[in-house]
Amino acid sequence: TTAVAPLCWESKTFLTTVSGSDTITQLPHQGYLIRTQPNTNLQIGKLGEFLISLKVKRVFVLAAQTPFALPSQKRLTEILPKGGGEVVGAVIYDKDKTTFRSEIDQALKAKPDMIYLNGYTPDCTVLMKELYKAGYTGAKVAQGYAVNQKLLDSMPAEVSDGTYTAAPSPAVESAGYKRLAKFLGAGDLDPYSCQCHDHISLVTLAIAKAKGEATGTSVRDTVRKISQGPGTKVDSAVDGLKLLAQGKEINFEGASGPCDFTDIGDILDCQIKYEQAKGGKFVFVKTI
Repeated sequence: TTAVAPLCWESKTFLTTVSGSDTITQLPHQGYLIRTQPNTNLQIGKLGEFLISLKVKRVFVLAAQTPFALPSQKRLTEILPKGGGEVVGAVIYDKDKTTFRSEIDQALKAKPDMIYLNGYTPDCTVLMKELYKAGYTGAKVAQGYAVNQKLLDSMPAEVSDGTYTAAPSPAVESAGYKRLAKFLGAGDLDPYSCQCHDHISLVTLAIAKAKGEATGTSVRDTVRKISQGPGTKVDSAVDGLKLLAQGKEINFEGASGPCDFTDIGDILDCQIKYEQAKGGKFVFVKTI
C-alpha cells in the first residue's frame, strides 16, 4: 500500500485498503485513501486491554522487523501500566532468520509471564518451536494472521497449546455479514473478505451520491456522506442505492461493521476477536 498510494493520489485515484500500519494514513494522500483495517494504535490498544483482563504483569515482545514493530511496542508500554503490567523487554528480529535462539534467550532472561509474538506465520512457527524446546511454560499471544490454523496443523499440539490470538472481527451478528456469508456459501468469513466487500459497496454508494460521477475525486468527497452521519442505516448497497435515488441520506454499515473514518482515513473503531489454541484447534475466548 505504501508503494501504491503515491501513484493513486498523484493520479487522483481513490484507494481502499486493508493494510494496518500507522504510517499509511500519515502519508500526504490528500484524502484519496481510506482503510477498514484498524491501525496499530487501535489494535494494540485493544490487545493491551485483553492482556490486562488476563492479569498479565510482565510482557516481552518478540517482533519481526516491520513498520508496526516499534509502534506496537510503544502502545503496549502505554496501555499495560493501567492494569499494573509492564513491557519488560523487546527484541526486533530479521524475520528471514532460520533460528531465533539468541532472541529467545534474551526474552527468557526477563522472566516474562507473557510473550507477544509480533511477526508472520513462518517466523512465528520457528519461534514457537524454539520456545517449547527452551522449556518456556508461560503464556503466548500473537496476531491471528500469523498464528493461524495452518500453523497449528504444522506442529504438535503441545507446542502451540495455550497460545492466544487476536484478529479484527467482522460484524458476525449483522444482517450484512449473514447475507454475504450465504452468498459466498461459507459459514465463517475472514475479516479481509468482509472489508473488501464493503470497499466495493462504499465506492458504489459514493458514486451514486455524486450523481454518477465515477472519479477518484468524487468518491473522496462523498464516501463519508454515505458511511457516517445521521442518515438511514443500511447494510446493503442495493438498499442504499434505492434510498439515494429517492434523495434520502444513508449511513452504510457493512459485513465488516460500521464504516466511520477519521479525517486521515483511519477506521474509528472495530471488534477484535480473541481465541486460544487448544488441542491443535482454536477455541473462542471473547470479543472486545
